[in-house]
Amino acid sequence: MLAATYDNFIEVVTVQVPGGTLLDVACNNGYFPVSASLRGCSRAVGLDPGSRTILSVSVGALNAITGAKAEFLSGGYSSDHHLLYTAPDGVNATPFEETFDIVTNSALLCHMSEPLYFLSTLSRHARRALLIYSGFIEDDDYLFRYNSVSNWNVTLPFPNCFNDGTAMSIKLFRESMRLLGFKSVEQIAPPPTGLQDREPFAAMKRYGTMKAFLCLR
Repeated sequence: MLAATYDNFIEVVTVQVPGGTLLDVACNNGYFPVSASLRGCSRAVGLDPGSRTILSVSVGALNAITGAKAEFLSGGYSSDHHLLYTAPDGVNATPFEETFDIVTNSALLCHMSEPLYFLSTLSRHARRALLIYSGFIEDDDYLFRYNSVSNWNVTLPFPNCFNDGTAMSIKLFRESMRLLGFKSVEQIAPPPTGLQDREPFAAMKRYGTMKAFLCLR
């Protein structure tokens, strides 16, 4: 199950940084921050540009069911300005400056036209740890790979239109993390769920091989 995979990621990072604060960028329904709150994070925040009404209700419902104390913020990442922002009213955006012990991001790097800027932005908010789950290229060189521009992104301005299926080589990722000040970069082995051979995960092979890495300062 997907929950088993994500729970494994959160378990590893919260063991490494017990009791820390956590920010999950592109939190969707809030699974990461809720799971982190239940594992002892002193504060767990989810940031997402989706419907603030729906996602706020989702996080609130999960809190009520589980006893977690996760928070939801309406906002996201600006590809034009290379920063995180919040938009409490869903319209007026302001730069988001807070830092956290842990920053997590699942399956968004593969939708970035300029992934190094995205990683740099995330690292600015991560005091101790950064967890990335995305597609990677198995190649012993410093590489990016892009897919063709999809029909639903063709109207986006260049280069943002190249944002579906971005993958970078593991060598480039590791070197980037070193340059951003992280002393260790370790792959998190997924639990044996068999998900990688099933839909929709099999279709995600166009994003490269999905892997999770925990980067520690």
